[in-house]
Amino acid sequence: MDKFIVVDVETANANLSSICQIGIAVFENGELIETWETLVNPEDYFDGFNVSIHGIDEQAVKDAPTISQLKDKIDSYFKGNLVCSYSFFDKNAFSHHLDLHDIRWLDITRVVRRVWDEFSKSGYGLSNICKKKKIKLTQHHNALSDAISAGLVLLEALSSTSLSIDEIEKIATAKPIKRISLEGAETGKWFGEVLVFTGELSVSRKQAAQIASEAGFEISAGVTKKTTFIVKGYQDSTKLNGKEISSKEQKALDLISKGHSITLLSESDFLSLVS
Repeated sequence: MDKFIVVDVETANANLSSICQIGIAVFENGELIETWETLVNPEDYFDGFNVSIHGIDEQAVKDAPTISQLKDKIDSYFKGNLVCSYSFFDKNAFSHHLDLHDIRWLDITRVVRRVWDEFSKSGYGLSNICKKKKIKLTQHHNALSDAISAGLVLLEALSSTSLSIDEIEKIATAKPIKRISLEGAETGKWFGEVLVFTGELSVSRKQAAQIASEAGFEISAGVTKKTTFIVKGYQDSTKLNGKEISSKEQKALDLISKGHSITLLSESDFLSLVS
């Protein structure tokens, strides 16, 4: 059973504690099953810049409850559930008012950046992702609207990978392997060759790269038309986003099919090559 809570907040000013609106969307088994939204009296001033973004001002919240008055309601949603938000801005905002130590929290932007390669470095803002993935975003910077749309983005990521929410959580929270690039030693036997590592090796990536560099290989972080060797280590299925092979190996195979000469090596083959 895949169940998760998506939360979004708006703030009155640059202080994260100044929550003035909360939206919560509950998803279960791929469906939106419940929503809740409320204005919040932040007991703080409203900055004109923030007001221009979300349209909420002092007059709008003068009769709204404070965050302290809403704690029990928020806790009823958070306790025992996976709580998600689009970036950790919302978690940081709640952390000023609630004890979140026992709450599982997932940053949906990390899911987006790891599931879809084209958004790994840029373009992963909620509005752009909704546009690219044809997901409805009714009113950007309305807390409930943003929470619902962020949840739909997460559902799209789950659908595109065929992974469970627990599996995709592991992918999003896993520490990425550090990308290493090194020049090859001119005195090395394999000088002029370009090598790429993919997967986990029995030695550290840094150590393997150093060994290869001393043997003359140029170490590249990604597969390109200049790549001549790719070393394939153990592939953790939870990090493949539902695919059978890594994106590096797939790109290498695509280039090979187009006539490029790329040799695929196991770790043991690689170590034999450089010994």
